[in-house]
Amino acid sequence: MEPPPGVTSSFPPPPHYYRLYASDETSLPPPALPADGAGITCMYGRSTVEVLPTLDVPLVDPAQPDFNHTAALKKLNQSLLYSFLELVDTLLFAPSQTSQKTKDIETILYNMHHLYNTFRPHQARQTLLVMLEDQIARRAEAVRKLNTAFEQARSQLLDLT
Repeated sequence: MEPPPGVTSSFPPPPHYYRLYASDETSLPPPALPADGAGITCMYGRSTVEVLPTLDVPLVDPAQPDFNHTAALKKLNQSLLYSFLELVDTLLFAPSQTSQKTKDIETILYNMHHLYNTFRPHQARQTLLVMLEDQIARRAEAVRKLNTAFEQARSQLLDLT
């Protein structure tokens, strides 16, 4: 099939800045890394340094030395359920007074989310450990199979001689 008149290519021409780049690495220096930890990600400014935000209204303080995360999350979950029931009750009998109940629920959810985020570094380490153990197991299995094949080949060569 012949292209319609006026069409020279099925793809658009490359952008004008493609001439700045060559196949060798000496054409342009690589872009500098941001010095202050700020960078552009997907057209939005974003810090490359991850910091856990502080809570505006803390109900829990995970910085205490004997802090039990599990017990705190259970208490927050029970408080959330109780606050939700209070909110439903308020919606039934006094709908104009729901703003305080929703703020209470929001505070409880922020605190739960904050506690979950304190587990993220631990979760990342554990995930990495599991991945490394899996790699070690796969490599050990590959070495075992390679040794078995090597011994079979050696025995066959010895049988020939």
